[in-house]
Amino acid sequence: MSTRDLSPLDRGIYLQEFYSDLRRAGGLAEAIRGSMRSLGLANVEVSDSSPQLTGAEVRTVGTGYVAVSLGKAKRWFSLAFLAGSGRVCASGGTEFLEDAIRSIYVWQGGLTPLRRLVEQFSFLEVEPVALAFEEGDPVAKRWDLLLHDDELVEIRPLLRAAWSVDRIRQMSPSVTHLTLLRLSPTVERSAVEVRVQMIADGSYRIDFSPAERIFVETTIAQAIGRVVDSLG
Repeated sequence: MSTRDLSPLDRGIYLQEFYSDLRRAGGLAEAIRGSMRSLGLANVEVSDSSPQLTGAEVRTVGTGYVAVSLGKAKRWFSLAFLAGSGRVCASGGTEFLEDAIRSIYVWQGGLTPLRRLVEQFSFLEVEPVALAFEEGDPVAKRWDLLLHDDELVEIRPLLRAAWSVDRIRQMSPSVTHLTLLRLSPTVERSAVEVRVQMIADGSYRIDFSPAERIFVETTIAQAIGRVVDSLG
């Protein structure tokens, strides 16, 4: 019999010796539902997120949700706490399903402060930007993380020059591919972006989305000046 002929449980949990209880329950989502009921926890929606029934999404009363997945090398429940936008707020894992479920319920889809959540459940770690977003200044935290990121050595002079300009410092930064600086007036990914790309010849390509205006400057100072000019 090929694995394609097996049931979802036989393809997933049954092959992992650490989850016989989940197999008896009918998969991870069913096990979570049963545990929620036994703990007297109401107003919970649980759905399968894996064809092998080894992943689940759990929603309570808030707009956020928790993605739960199983470890393959040992009994382990990995948790990712996500805001409604899909941004990861906290993550971690535990070998105890009941502890995982209690942490999900305490978070209440984002209604419980992240700092209180991670203080109560030591197996969770909060994402610094998410905490800053919740407590007041996510933009400053983004800049701080980027400026002190050991992997961003090449682009650091550009980051420092951008950060030194007050109007740019108010924009939300991110870096992709180690050489592309993205600047947005808000932390929401849908906002208009300014992109400054380091080019191999040492120059800088600046483009503005969605206006699609493109400029190339030869120095960091000129590139930063172009960004400032674009802000009006």
